[in-house]
Amino acid sequence: MSKVNQENMLSKFSVLMANYNNGKYIGEAIESVLNQSLTDWELIVVDDSSTDNSVDIIEHYLNDHRIRFMKNMKNMGYTKTLVQLVSKVRSNVFGTLDSDDVLTPEALEEMYHAHESNPQSGFIYSQYIYCDKELRPLGQGLSQAIPNGSTNLRNMYTGAFRTFKRDIYQKTEGFNPKYIYTEDRDIVYKMEEITDVIFVDKPLYMHRVMLGGQSNDPTKKPIG
Repeated sequence: MSKVNQENMLSKFSVLMANYNNGKYIGEAIESVLNQSLTDWELIVVDDSSTDNSVDIIEHYLNDHRIRFMKNMKNMGYTKTLVQLVSKVRSNVFGTLDSDDVLTPEALEEMYHAHESNPQSGFIYSQYIYCDKELRPLGQGLSQAIPNGSTNLRNMYTGAFRTFKRDIYQKTEGFNPKYIYTEDRDIVYKMEEITDVIFVDKPLYMHRVMLGGQSNDPTKKPIG
């Protein structure tokens, strides 16, 4: 099969990765996708004008035709980069992976099966593991099934790995680029309004606790 035909094929799963100055960790993030038990995927990486060695590391992996790479000429910010990534998706199922985190080897297979088994659900998420900078587990994450009669407006039940059906996601306004620190909460609320939300009670995502990151910085976290 020619390279052109390969690039035009639809994959079962799209992994979206926005990167800015995570050269120290992005290689591990990419390799966690390469090591998936499900092999029919595409990885879309957008580098948001990094000033470190991120691009050199990303380019090392571009011999795999399943990896697509773009560079922003100027820094757009995380949420605008997410919007850009979603616009490039060629699969009906996609999920987001931060460039300093990793997926467990069965993550894509488990999530794709969950979407296939639950066609009515446009938003499926998993349990995750908190890790230190060296990716050593610290403890289980806080994801859980939404209790009957409750909602994410009362408590944020839905953590990573967050995955979407594209056709249902497109019924919302999507990620809001005006939100700098709370884009994850906003999209969860939007999806909960229009579709069944399903929890996969397996730790499929390993999240580094980085105090300077948006999700753990004590000066940013309360904004949620």
